[in-house]
Amino acid sequence: VDNLARPWLVGKATRIPDFIVLLSTIGGIASFGLQGFITGPVVAAMFIAVWTTFLAKR
Repeated sequence: VDNLARPWLVGKATRIPDFIVLLSTIGGIASFGLQGFITGPVVAAMFIAVWTTFLAKR
């Protein structure tokens, strides 16, 4: 249930697409275990922020 509810809740607050939040959560758990539950979406959000800034400055 949490893997389905979390992307919806986190995506609304951060304006990150639900699919990206879900993939980053699953990828974070697969890579880092329980700690990846938090770090996966954080890393994805940082990547999206850097990528958006990079594209805006081009």
